[in-house]
Amino acid sequence: MGTNHHSVTVKTRLDDEGTPDEERRVESVQFVCTAPADADCRTYPECQCETFNWAEDKTRDIEGHPRVSGRDCWMGDWFEAEGAVYVGDDYDDMRDDCIPAIERGGHITVFFQEEWIEWKWAEPIVDEAAAQRAALAEQSKHYTETPMNSDDGRDE
Repeated sequence: MGTNHHSVTVKTRLDDEGTPDEERRVESVQFVCTAPADADCRTYPECQCETFNWAEDKTRDIEGHPRVSGRDCWMGDWFEAEGAVYVGDDYDDMRDDCIPAIERGGHITVFFQEEWIEWKWAEPIVDEAAAQRAALAEQSKHYTETPMNSDDGRDE
C-alpha cells in the first residue's frame, strides 16, 4: 500500500458576522509535503524549464539536464501561486481555485494537467482485513451484550 505524503489544510474566516452579509470565506490553503528526498515529487532536473521529460536512463531529462533529488516538492509552487484547482465533488465554482469555505485538512490526491494541477481530498485507504475484523468484533459484541431469555416457552 502506498503512502500519501501530500496534505492540505484549509482555514476559513467569518466575514460580517451577525449581519445579513455574513459569509464564510477561505482565508488560507496550506500545502505540506512530507515525502522523502528521493521521491518523484522532489526529484526533477536542475534547470529552470517549465516542463521536462526524462531520458530513457532516468538520470537526466531529454535536454541533458541532470536529475536532482532532495529539491522542494514541485506541487508547493502551484499552491503558493493559488494555481492548484480543487476538483472534489463539493467544489465552489464562485472561487477561482474552487475550494469550498469549509475548514478542514487531510491528505490529497493531485492530478497534473497540461498547464496546471488539480486536487481533491484523498479517499481513505481501507484495509479490507481490518474492516472485516472490526465488523466481526462489532457483531460478536452484539451477541455478548444481548441477554439470553431463560424462559423459552418450553415445558420442562
